[in-house]
Amino acid sequence: MNTTQNSQALKQGEVYLADVYFSATNQYKRRPVIIVSNERAIDLVDVMTAPVTSQRARNEFDVDIEKWREAGLAYPSIARTAKLLTIDQSKLLRKLGDLDDNDLANVLEKCRQLF
Repeated sequence: MNTTQNSQALKQGEVYLADVYFSATNQYKRRPVIIVSNERAIDLVDVMTAPVTSQRARNEFDVDIEKWREAGLAYPSIARTAKLLTIDQSKLLRKLGDLDDNDLANVLEKCRQLF
């Protein structure tokens, strides 16, 4: 069952476990993502997200998530703002938590620097 169909509206800064498509392998993998779309930009189908990884930062657009436990993440993590993904809401499996306000501000600032 899709958690977003029977729950409140999605919000910027929420962290979800999602089925993320990897074109290199033509497969979906379960990964955490952060909703970066604001509420005005979230439509009934798609949502813009930043993928989350426990790997080391690769460039200046990778953002350390300081309060990763509070966000529902299992490991110290970073948000890869240079690899934003548009995900069909049906691929959002369950909410893990919410980013701390400072972590969200850092992620959104890096997104603004890119665009």
